[in-house]
Amino acid sequence: MKLDRRDRAGSAVPSRDPNALILWVALVAVVCLTLTAPAFWDSVSARPGSFLAFLGLTLALQLVTVEVYGRGAVSFAGTGILAIGFTFGAGAAIWTGALMGVVNLVARRGRLNRGVFDASQWALAAGAGAGFFQLLGGNTLPTAAGVGAAIGGGALYMVVNVGLLCTAMGLAERASLIGVWQERFRWFTPYYLVSAPLAFALTVAYDRLGVLGLLAFTLPPAMMMFSANQYLSRTQESVEDVRQANEELRLANDDLRELFAFAGGLAARAHDTEAIAGYAEEALGRLTGARARVTLGPEPGEPGLPLISGGMQVGSVSFGDDAGCGSARREQLREAILPQLATAIESAGLVGLLRESEERFRTIFESSELGIRLTDLDGRLLAANRSFERMLGYGAGELVGTTLSAATHPDDLAAYLAAFRELVEGVRDSYQ
Repeated sequence: MKLDRRDRAGSAVPSRDPNALILWVALVAVVCLTLTAPAFWDSVSARPGSFLAFLGLTLALQLVTVEVYGRGAVSFAGTGILAIGFTFGAGAAIWTGALMGVVNLVARRGRLNRGVFDASQWALAAGAGAGFFQLLGGNTLPTAAGVGAAIGGGALYMVVNVGLLCTAMGLAERASLIGVWQERFRWFTPYYLVSAPLAFALTVAYDRLGVLGLLAFTLPPAMMMFSANQYLSRTQESVEDVRQANEELRLANDDLRELFAFAGGLAARAHDTEAIAGYAEEALGRLTGARARVTLGPEPGEPGLPLISGGMQVGSVSFGDDAGCGSARREQLREAILPQLATAIESAGLVGLLRESEERFRTIFESSELGIRLTDLDGRLLAANRSFERMLGYGAGELVGTTLSAATHPDDLAAYLAAFRELVEGVRDSYQ
Protein backbone atom coordinates (compact mmCIF):
# COMPACT_ATOMS: atom_id res chain seq x y z
CA MET A 1 0.00 0.00 0.00
CA LYS A 2 1.32 3.44 -0.86
CA LEU A 3 0.01 6.90 -0.16
CA ASP A 4 1.19 10.14 -1.76
CA ARG A 5 1.04 13.65 -0.35
CA ARG A 6 -1.71 16.11 -1.29
CA ASP A 7 -2.69 19.51 0.08
CA ARG A 8 -5.87 19.73 2.10
CA ALA A 9 -8.50 21.43 -0.06
CA GLY A 10 -9.42 24.90 1.01
CA SER A 11 -6.85 25.07 3.83
CA ALA A 12 -6.14 28.62 4.97
CA VAL A 13 -3.58 27.63 7.65
CA PRO A 14 -0.32 29.63 7.39
CA SER A 15 2.49 27.35 6.30
CA ARG A 16 6.19 26.86 6.92
CA ASP A 17 8.47 25.86 4.07
CA PRO A 18 9.18 22.09 4.20
CA ASN A 19 11.82 22.28 1.46
CA ALA A 20 14.65 21.82 3.95
CA LEU A 21 13.16 18.46 4.94
CA ILE A 22 12.70 17.56 1.27
CA LEU A 23 16.37 18.35 0.61
CA TRP A 24 17.63 16.15 3.46
CA VAL A 25 15.34 13.26 2.53
CA ALA A 26 16.44 13.53 -1.11
CA LEU A 27 20.13 13.53 -0.11
CA VAL A 28 19.70 10.39 2.01
CA ALA A 29 17.77 8.72 -0.81
CA VAL A 30 20.52 9.57 -3.33
CA VAL A 31 23.11 8.04 -1.01
CA CYS A 32 21.03 4.87 -0.67
CA LEU A 33 20.46 4.69 -4.43
CA THR A 34 24.21 5.06 -5.03
CA LEU A 35 25.21 2.46 -2.46
CA THR A 36 22.67 -0.12 -3.63
CA ALA A 37 23.13 0.37 -7.37
CA PRO A 38 25.62 -2.56 -7.81
CA ALA A 39 23.45 -5.00 -5.83
CA PHE A 40 20.38 -3.83 -7.70
CA TRP A 41 22.02 -4.42 -11.06
CA ASP A 42 23.31 -7.87 -10.05
CA SER A 43 19.88 -9.07 -8.83
CA VAL A 44 17.99 -7.69 -11.82
CA SER A 45 20.44 -8.85 -14.48
CA ALA A 46 20.26 -12.37 -13.09
CA ARG A 47 16.48 -12.53 -13.67
CA PRO A 48 15.49 -9.67 -15.99
CA GLY A 49 12.22 -11.27 -17.10
CA SER A 50 11.03 -11.83 -13.58
CA PHE A 51 11.96 -8.29 -12.58
CA LEU A 52 10.09 -6.81 -15.54
CA ALA A 53 7.03 -8.87 -14.59
CA PHE A 54 7.09 -7.51 -11.04
CA LEU A 55 7.87 -4.00 -12.30
CA GLY A 56 4.93 -4.11 -14.72
CA LEU A 57 2.68 -5.27 -11.90
CA THR A 58 3.88 -2.41 -9.65
CA LEU A 59 3.46 0.12 -12.41
CA ALA A 60 -0.12 -1.04 -13.04
CA LEU A 61 -0.94 -0.78 -9.34
CA GLN A 62 0.63 2.69 -9.24
CA LEU A 63 -1.56 3.92 -12.10
CA VAL A 64 -4.75 2.51 -10.51
CA THR A 65 -5.14 5.00 -7.69
CA VAL A 66 -8.12 6.12 -5.65
CA GLU A 67 -8.73 9.78 -4.88
CA VAL A 68 -9.84 10.14 -1.26
CA TYR A 69 -11.77 13.39 -0.86
CA GLY A 70 -9.70 15.86 1.14
CA ARG A 71 -6.99 13.29 1.94
CA GLY A 72 -5.03 12.74 -1.28
CA ALA A 73 -4.70 9.55 -3.32
CA VAL A 74 -3.97 5.93 -2.37
CA SER A 75 -2.86 2.89 -4.33
CA PHE A 76 -1.61 -0.67 -3.80
CA ALA A 77 1.71 0.09 -5.51
CA GLY A 78 3.43 -0.38 -2.15
CA THR A 79 2.52 -4.07 -2.42
CA GLY A 80 4.42 -4.34 -5.69
CA ILE A 81 7.40 -2.42 -4.33
CA LEU A 82 7.61 -4.67 -1.27
CA ALA A 83 7.23 -7.78 -3.45
CA ILE A 84 10.20 -6.63 -5.53
CA GLY A 85 12.16 -6.01 -2.34
CA PHE A 86 11.27 -9.44 -0.93
CA THR A 87 12.26 -11.12 -4.21
CA PHE A 88 15.23 -9.10 -5.50
CA GLY A 89 16.55 -7.37 -2.38
CA ALA A 90 16.50 -3.96 -0.77
CA GLY A 91 18.42 -2.32 -3.61
CA ALA A 92 15.76 -3.26 -6.15
CA ALA A 93 13.05 -1.98 -3.79
CA ILE A 94 14.84 1.37 -3.36
CA TRP A 95 15.26 1.90 -7.10
CA THR A 96 11.68 0.82 -7.81
CA GLY A 97 10.32 3.17 -5.14
CA ALA A 98 12.23 6.07 -6.68
CA LEU A 99 10.97 5.12 -10.15
CA MET A 100 7.37 5.04 -8.94
CA GLY A 101 7.85 8.54 -7.55
CA VAL A 102 8.88 9.73 -11.01
CA VAL A 103 5.90 7.93 -12.57
CA ASN A 104 3.58 9.55 -10.06
CA LEU A 105 5.05 13.00 -10.80
CA VAL A 106 4.53 12.59 -14.54
CA ALA A 107 1.07 11.01 -14.28
CA ARG A 108 -0.26 13.66 -11.91
CA ARG A 109 1.70 16.59 -13.33
CA GLY A 110 2.55 17.66 -9.82
CA ARG A 111 5.10 20.11 -8.51
CA LEU A 112 8.76 19.13 -8.85
CA ASN A 113 9.64 19.46 -5.18
CA ARG A 114 6.76 17.17 -4.19
CA GLY A 115 7.75 14.70 -6.88
CA VAL A 116 11.31 14.63 -5.53
CA PHE A 117 10.00 14.16 -2.00
CA ASP A 118 7.64 11.32 -3.00
CA ALA A 119 10.37 9.50 -4.95
CA SER A 120 12.83 9.90 -2.07
CA GLN A 121 10.52 8.88 0.77
CA TRP A 122 9.17 5.88 -1.20
CA ALA A 123 12.74 4.77 -1.91
CA LEU A 124 13.66 5.02 1.78
CA ALA A 125 10.45 3.34 2.96
CA ALA A 126 10.86 0.51 0.44
CA GLY A 127 14.53 0.02 1.41
CA ALA A 128 13.61 -0.09 5.11
CA GLY A 129 10.81 -2.61 4.64
CA ALA A 130 12.70 -4.89 2.24
CA GLY A 131 15.90 -4.61 4.26
CA PHE A 132 14.10 -5.71 7.44
CA PHE A 133 12.63 -8.70 5.62
CA GLN A 134 16.00 -9.75 4.17
CA LEU A 135 17.74 -9.18 7.51
CA LEU A 136 15.46 -11.76 9.16
CA GLY A 137 16.24 -14.37 6.51
CA GLY A 138 13.98 -13.40 3.64
CA ASN A 139 12.78 -16.17 1.36
CA THR A 140 14.80 -18.80 3.24
CA LEU A 141 12.31 -18.60 6.14
CA PRO A 142 9.44 -21.04 6.53
CA THR A 143 6.12 -19.78 5.27
CA ALA A 144 4.73 -18.76 8.66
CA ALA A 145 7.96 -17.02 9.66
CA GLY A 146 8.14 -15.40 6.22
CA VAL A 147 4.66 -13.94 6.69
CA GLY A 148 5.72 -12.57 10.08
CA ALA A 149 8.87 -11.04 8.60
CA ALA A 150 6.81 -9.55 5.77
CA ILE A 151 4.38 -7.97 8.24
CA GLY A 152 7.31 -6.48 10.15
CA GLY A 153 8.79 -5.14 6.92
CA GLY A 154 5.42 -3.70 5.92
CA ALA A 155 5.08 -2.01 9.31
CA LEU A 156 8.53 -0.45 8.95
CA TYR A 157 7.64 0.65 5.40
CA MET A 158 4.50 2.31 6.80
CA VAL A 159 6.40 4.05 9.62
CA VAL A 160 8.95 5.59 7.25
CA ASN A 161 6.41 6.45 4.52
CA VAL A 162 3.76 7.93 6.81
CA GLY A 163 6.28 9.46 9.21
CA LEU A 164 7.98 11.49 6.50
CA LEU A 165 4.63 12.52 4.99
CA CYS A 166 3.26 13.64 8.34
CA THR A 167 6.43 15.58 9.08
CA ALA A 168 6.28 17.41 5.75
CA MET A 169 2.57 18.18 6.09
CA GLY A 170 3.01 19.29 9.68
CA LEU A 171 5.71 21.76 8.63
CA ALA A 172 3.62 23.05 5.72
CA GLU A 173 0.43 23.46 7.76
CA ARG A 174 1.84 24.26 11.23
CA ALA A 175 0.21 21.14 12.59
CA SER A 176 1.52 18.43 14.90
CA LEU A 177 2.78 15.16 13.46
CA ILE A 178 0.29 13.17 15.55
CA GLY A 179 -2.55 15.47 14.51
CA VAL A 180 -1.78 14.99 10.83
CA TRP A 181 -1.56 11.22 11.28
CA GLN A 182 -4.87 11.02 13.11
CA GLU A 183 -6.65 13.09 10.50
CA ARG A 184 -5.09 11.73 7.31
CA PHE A 185 -3.48 8.33 7.83
CA ARG A 186 -4.80 6.49 10.87
CA TRP A 187 -7.75 5.09 8.92
CA PHE A 188 -5.33 3.57 6.41
CA THR A 189 -3.18 1.57 8.83
CA PRO A 190 -4.92 -1.82 8.28
CA TYR A 191 -4.41 -1.53 4.53
CA TYR A 192 -0.70 -0.92 5.03
CA LEU A 193 -0.40 -4.01 7.22
CA VAL A 194 -2.35 -6.18 4.76
CA SER A 195 -0.20 -5.08 1.81
CA ALA A 196 2.91 -6.75 3.28
CA PRO A 197 1.48 -10.32 3.50
CA LEU A 198 0.01 -9.79 0.03
CA ALA A 199 3.48 -8.85 -1.24
CA PHE A 200 4.89 -12.03 0.32
CA ALA A 201 2.11 -14.04 -1.30
CA LEU A 202 3.05 -12.52 -4.69
CA THR A 203 6.63 -13.75 -4.34
CA VAL A 204 5.46 -17.27 -3.44
CA ALA A 205 2.87 -17.32 -6.20
CA TYR A 206 5.42 -16.23 -8.80
CA ASP A 207 7.92 -18.89 -7.68
CA ARG A 208 5.28 -21.59 -8.09
CA LEU A 209 3.01 -20.36 -10.90
CA GLY A 210 5.00 -17.69 -12.68
CA VAL A 211 3.17 -14.74 -14.25
CA LEU A 212 -0.17 -16.51 -13.76
CA GLY A 213 0.43 -16.47 -10.02
CA LEU A 214 1.19 -12.75 -10.11
CA LEU A 215 -2.04 -12.05 -11.97
CA ALA A 216 -4.06 -14.22 -9.60
CA PHE A 217 -2.95 -12.17 -6.60
CA THR A 218 -2.82 -8.80 -8.36
CA LEU A 219 -6.13 -8.62 -10.18
CA PRO A 220 -8.36 -8.65 -7.04
CA PRO A 221 -6.77 -5.57 -5.40
CA ALA A 222 -6.42 -3.85 -8.78
CA MET A 223 -10.10 -4.40 -9.58
CA MET A 224 -11.05 -3.36 -6.08
CA MET A 225 -9.10 -0.11 -6.45
CA PHE A 226 -10.61 0.50 -9.89
CA SER A 227 -14.16 -0.03 -8.59
CA ALA A 228 -13.48 2.09 -5.52
CA ASN A 229 -12.10 4.83 -7.74
CA GLN A 230 -15.28 4.88 -9.83
CA TYR A 231 -17.47 4.92 -6.73
CA LEU A 232 -15.48 7.63 -4.97
CA SER A 233 -15.40 9.75 -8.12
CA ARG A 234 -19.18 9.76 -8.19
CA THR A 235 -19.27 10.33 -4.44
CA GLN A 236 -16.90 13.28 -4.77
CA GLU A 237 -19.15 14.79 -7.44
CA SER A 238 -22.10 14.42 -5.08
CA VAL A 239 -20.11 15.96 -2.24
CA GLU A 240 -19.18 18.90 -4.45
CA ASP A 241 -22.82 19.32 -5.45
CA VAL A 242 -23.86 19.33 -1.79
CA ARG A 243 -21.02 21.72 -0.93
CA GLN A 244 -22.11 24.05 -3.74
CA ALA A 245 -25.75 23.88 -2.60
CA ASN A 246 -24.69 24.63 0.99
CA GLU A 247 -22.60 27.55 -0.19
CA GLU A 248 -25.52 28.94 -2.18
CA LEU A 249 -27.77 28.50 0.87
CA ARG A 250 -25.22 30.26 3.06
CA LEU A 251 -25.04 33.16 0.62
CA ALA A 252 -28.84 33.31 0.47
CA ASN A 253 -29.00 33.41 4.28
CA ASP A 254 -26.37 36.13 4.34
CA ASP A 255 -28.36 38.13 1.80
CA LEU A 256 -31.52 37.63 3.87
CA ARG A 257 -29.79 38.92 6.99
CA GLU A 258 -28.47 41.89 5.05
CA LEU A 259 -31.98 42.51 3.73
CA PHE A 260 -33.47 42.51 7.23
CA ALA A 261 -30.69 44.77 8.51
CA PHE A 262 -31.19 47.14 5.59
CA ALA A 263 -34.96 47.25 6.17
CA GLY A 264 -34.40 47.97 9.87
CA GLY A 265 -31.99 50.78 9.04
CA LEU A 266 -34.50 52.34 6.66
CA ALA A 267 -37.30 52.08 9.24
CA ALA A 268 -35.19 53.89 11.83
CA ARG A 269 -34.84 56.82 9.43
CA ALA A 270 -38.35 56.72 7.99
CA HIS A 271 -39.06 60.47 8.38
CA ASP A 272 -35.86 61.88 6.86
CA THR A 273 -35.00 61.39 3.18
CA GLU A 274 -31.48 62.77 3.63
CA ALA A 275 -30.79 60.35 6.47
CA ILE A 276 -32.18 57.48 4.34
CA ALA A 277 -29.93 58.44 1.43
CA GLY A 278 -26.85 58.62 3.66
CA TYR A 279 -27.58 55.27 5.29
CA ALA A 280 -28.27 53.65 1.90
CA GLU A 281 -24.95 54.90 0.50
CA GLU A 282 -23.07 53.40 3.45
CA ALA A 283 -24.98 50.09 3.36
CA LEU A 284 -24.78 49.65 -0.41
CA GLY A 285 -21.08 50.46 -0.38
CA ARG A 286 -20.54 47.75 2.22
CA LEU A 287 -22.60 45.20 0.27
CA THR A 288 -21.04 45.83 -3.13
CA GLY A 289 -17.52 46.90 -2.24
CA ALA A 290 -17.94 50.06 -4.35
CA ARG A 291 -18.61 53.70 -3.48
CA ALA A 292 -22.38 54.20 -3.76
CA ARG A 293 -24.19 57.48 -4.43
CA VAL A 294 -27.93 57.98 -3.89
CA THR A 295 -29.57 60.86 -5.73
CA LEU A 296 -32.98 62.06 -4.56
CA GLY A 297 -35.75 63.28 -6.81
CA PRO A 298 -36.91 62.45 -10.34
CA GLU A 299 -33.76 62.80 -12.43
CA PRO A 300 -34.31 60.73 -15.63
CA GLY A 301 -30.90 61.63 -17.00
CA GLU A 302 -29.04 60.63 -13.83
CA PRO A 303 -26.72 57.63 -14.42
CA GLY A 304 -27.17 54.48 -12.39
CA LEU A 305 -30.08 52.35 -11.30
CA PRO A 306 -33.42 54.20 -11.08
CA LEU A 307 -35.46 54.05 -7.88
CA ILE A 308 -39.08 53.53 -8.88
CA SER A 309 -42.00 53.60 -6.44
CA GLY A 310 -45.67 53.93 -7.35
CA GLY A 311 -44.74 54.13 -11.03
CA MET A 312 -42.62 57.24 -10.47
CA GLN A 313 -38.88 57.72 -10.15
CA VAL A 314 -37.99 59.01 -6.71
CA GLY A 315 -34.21 58.82 -7.10
CA SER A 316 -31.33 56.77 -8.46
CA VAL A 317 -28.31 54.79 -7.26
CA SER A 318 -24.92 54.88 -8.96
CA PHE A 319 -21.61 53.23 -8.11
CA GLY A 320 -18.22 54.82 -8.41
CA ASP A 321 -16.49 51.52 -9.24
CA ASP A 322 -18.35 49.17 -11.54
CA ALA A 323 -15.82 46.45 -10.80
CA GLY A 324 -17.16 46.28 -7.28
CA CYS A 325 -20.72 45.61 -8.40
CA GLY A 326 -21.05 42.97 -11.10
CA SER A 327 -24.13 42.26 -13.14
CA ALA A 328 -25.30 39.47 -10.82
CA ARG A 329 -25.00 41.71 -7.78
CA ARG A 330 -26.76 44.53 -9.62
CA GLU A 331 -29.65 42.20 -10.36
CA GLN A 332 -29.89 41.17 -6.70
CA LEU A 333 -29.96 44.82 -5.68
CA ARG A 334 -32.56 45.61 -8.30
CA GLU A 335 -34.85 42.79 -7.15
CA ALA A 336 -34.48 43.00 -3.36
CA ILE A 337 -32.93 46.11 -1.88
CA LEU A 338 -33.64 48.92 -4.33
CA PRO A 339 -37.45 48.55 -4.18
CA GLN A 340 -37.26 48.90 -0.40
CA LEU A 341 -35.09 51.97 -0.74
CA ALA A 342 -37.44 53.53 -3.31
CA THR A 343 -40.49 52.91 -1.09
CA ALA A 344 -38.70 54.33 1.96
CA ILE A 345 -37.69 57.48 0.04
CA GLU A 346 -41.23 57.96 -1.30
CA SER A 347 -42.76 57.44 2.15
CA ALA A 348 -40.31 59.82 3.78
CA GLY A 349 -41.07 62.37 1.08
CA LEU A 350 -44.81 62.08 1.68
CA VAL A 351 -44.27 62.41 5.40
CA GLY A 352 -42.22 65.53 4.76
CA LEU A 353 -44.92 67.01 2.52
CA LEU A 354 -47.56 66.25 5.15
CA ARG A 355 -45.44 67.87 7.84
CA GLU A 356 -44.97 70.98 5.70
CA SER A 357 -48.71 71.12 4.97
CA GLU A 358 -49.51 70.83 8.67
CA GLU A 359 -47.05 73.57 9.52
CA ARG A 360 -48.52 75.90 6.90
CA PHE A 361 -52.04 75.24 8.15
CA ARG A 362 -51.01 75.81 11.75
CA THR A 363 -49.39 79.09 10.82
CA ILE A 364 -52.53 80.26 9.04
CA PHE A 365 -54.79 78.96 11.83
CA GLU A 366 -52.90 80.71 14.60
CA SER A 367 -52.03 84.00 12.92
CA SER A 368 -55.14 84.70 10.82
CA GLU A 369 -57.35 87.69 11.76
CA LEU A 370 -60.32 85.66 10.52
CA GLY A 371 -62.13 83.43 12.92
CA ILE A 372 -61.40 79.72 12.23
CA ARG A 373 -62.83 76.72 13.99
CA LEU A 374 -62.51 72.93 13.52
CA THR A 375 -65.39 70.55 14.19
CA ASP A 376 -65.99 66.83 13.95
CA LEU A 377 -68.72 65.30 11.78
CA ASP A 378 -71.25 65.71 14.56
CA GLY A 379 -70.63 69.46 14.74
CA ARG A 380 -68.70 69.30 18.02
CA LEU A 381 -65.97 71.90 18.19
CA LEU A 382 -62.43 70.53 18.26
CA ALA A 383 -60.40 73.73 18.10
CA ALA A 384 -60.77 77.45 17.47
CA ASN A 385 -58.19 80.14 16.87
CA ARG A 386 -57.86 83.23 19.02
CA SER A 387 -59.64 85.42 16.47
CA PHE A 388 -62.75 83.21 16.61
CA GLU A 389 -62.71 83.13 20.41
CA ARG A 390 -62.40 86.92 20.62
CA MET A 391 -65.29 87.35 18.16
CA LEU A 392 -67.59 85.42 20.51
CA GLY A 393 -66.11 86.71 23.73
CA TYR A 394 -64.71 83.42 24.97
CA GLY A 395 -61.43 82.75 26.62
CA ALA A 396 -58.72 80.40 25.27
CA GLY A 397 -60.01 76.83 24.98
CA GLU A 398 -63.47 77.53 26.44
CA LEU A 399 -65.26 76.59 23.17
CA VAL A 400 -63.62 73.16 22.80
CA GLY A 401 -66.27 70.44 23.12
CA THR A 402 -69.27 72.71 22.52
CA THR A 403 -71.78 72.19 19.70
CA LEU A 404 -72.67 74.44 16.78
CA SER A 405 -75.60 75.96 18.71
CA ALA A 406 -73.20 77.56 21.20
CA ALA A 407 -71.67 79.69 18.50
CA THR A 408 -74.74 80.30 16.30
CA HIS A 409 -77.60 82.76 16.64
CA PRO A 410 -80.92 80.95 17.27
CA ASP A 411 -82.49 82.52 14.16
CA ASP A 412 -79.72 81.11 11.96
CA LEU A 413 -79.34 77.72 13.65
CA ALA A 414 -81.77 75.68 11.47
CA ALA A 415 -80.28 76.91 8.19
CA TYR A 416 -76.78 76.49 9.56
CA LEU A 417 -77.40 72.87 10.63
CA ALA A 418 -78.95 72.01 7.25
CA ALA A 419 -75.97 73.46 5.41
CA PHE A 420 -73.58 71.61 7.75
CA ARG A 421 -75.33 68.27 7.05
CA GLU A 422 -75.07 68.86 3.29
CA LEU A 423 -71.38 69.62 3.74
CA VAL A 424 -70.86 66.39 5.67
CA GLU A 425 -72.82 64.37 3.09
CA GLY A 426 -70.85 65.86 0.22
CA VAL A 427 -73.76 67.74 -1.31
CA ARG A 428 -71.82 70.99 -1.13
CA ASP A 429 -68.17 71.96 -0.71
CA SER A 430 -68.68 75.04 1.47
CA TYR A 431 -71.24 77.38 2.97
CA GLN A 432 -71.37 80.86 4.55
